[in-house]
Amino acid sequence: MNREKMVICGARYGDRCEEVVIDAWLTFINVYSKLNTDIEKITQTNKTINSYVYYYDDPIDSDDYIWVSPLHCLTLESGDSNNIATVKMITLLELGFTEDQLRMYRVKAVVDDKEFLHTVLGVHLNNSSDPLILDAITENVEPLSSRTELTPIFAFNKKNVWIDNQLTDNDAKTYVPSWGICVDLINEELF
Repeated sequence: MNREKMVICGARYGDRCEEVVIDAWLTFINVYSKLNTDIEKITQTNKTINSYVYYYDDPIDSDDYIWVSPLHCLTLESGDSNNIATVKMITLLELGFTEDQLRMYRVKAVVDDKEFLHTVLGVHLNNSSDPLILDAITENVEPLSSRTELTPIFAFNKKNVWIDNQLTDNDAKTYVPSWGICVDLINEELF
């Protein structure tokens, strides 16, 4: 990530962004890049981001939903599941994971008899079709197959879309327009 670019773009979110958010995030990435295993990096990313960013209920899907950038989410210290999963994705990319290993999963979740749409980050290690799930609702990282309260609808990364675990011809930025806006913000603010 480009710190200078982050500071310039972060100014739109206030002075606090430069002093606290950018340096804390870059320090976190530097410290956790030294962890020995991918599992440790995944677990610590989920735990740390969940403890720093307050999760609020996911919005009702609508055409006017705006997916905020990771920098904005961290500055606010709050976000919905889309925002938090995005921060985790960018963090893991910086920790050495590849785009092919990471997918955002749009799921139907049932928690405490409440059904809602939710986004989690899946990490595919060793070409596994059963990703490890990083979720804003829990610090536990478990395979998707163990998360019986989650029913996948589709998955996507910066470029691709998967439905029923099959790669489609859909472009992620077109299939999920608010994600396309977020990807443009990520490229503008971070790299």
